[in-house]
Amino acid sequence: MRVGSEQSYQSLQAQREAVRSVSEADDVPAGAVVIGPVDASRCHRYQGDIEPTREILLDDLKAAAYARGADGITAISVVKESGIMRNCWYIYTARGTMFRSPPR
Repeated sequence: MRVGSEQSYQSLQAQREAVRSVSEADDVPAGAVVIGPVDASRCHRYQGDIEPTREILLDDLKAAAYARGADGITAISVVKESGIMRNCWYIYTARGTMFRSPPR
């Protein structure tokens, strides 16, 4: 789980490629292969820090799906839960179902 809205600079090229390669869809396209669920979480640790945005969570979700060979995500939800027991004010979690589109 990442903290706040921090950006990882370990592999910007891989992160850019993931965001470009993984699309959001309303439904799984016909002929696509469902890979399974995917999630990504962020800890909002300090009350004075900027909360993680939906866009940041979606980028994290796309990177996780890309790492598993997906090129699409559907049924995306973002929830905010108490994180007090995990040393965070809140924990934001994005969830979805990842899939691989049929060959063109």
